[in-house]
Amino acid sequence: MDDLVERLRRIPYILRWPSQHREIIEIAKAAAERLEGASAAPARTPAVPIDWQLRRLWRDGRWHRIPAMEWRVFEALVKARGKVVSRETLHRDLYWRDPCGGANIKTIDIYLSKLRKHCPWPIRTVFRTGVFLEGYDGPEPPAAEREVSLIDAAICRFVAPAPRSRLMAGR
Repeated sequence: MDDLVERLRRIPYILRWPSQHREIIEIAKAAAERLEGASAAPARTPAVPIDWQLRRLWRDGRWHRIPAMEWRVFEALVKARGKVVSRETLHRDLYWRDPCGGANIKTIDIYLSKLRKHCPWPIRTVFRTGVFLEGYDGPEPPAAEREVSLIDAAICRFVAPAPRSRLMAGR
């Protein structure tokens, strides 16, 4: 913590007012104290092993923070409630806003591989069909915070380039 405070003291030229500098140091000290207090407390199993707001899962006696794209895959599997979800559906759900169609569909396999390491429920693969989350009987995820606005929908409709098959048709 002292190292962090010392580094923050070296950057006063970035901030406009000295009060901002003091404020940042106070925030850093409070955050460090919270972290130290959390690590000193004994780990106890929570009633629900999912923290929807902070995107983390409880497994092996500690919380695992899940990156955004893996979390979206996890949410899709939870919403399916044990039904098989195809990789194409997951890919479409993850990259629906990308005008170029998103990354390669094999990236879904990478996200699933990483998610399997942290998820307390087994993620099963059905050959040539898709994947499903086995044994989850907890609550539904909260309503999605990202809603498509009319502007976003217009951008996706008019900015999106022609499909790759049409671009490559003459080659």
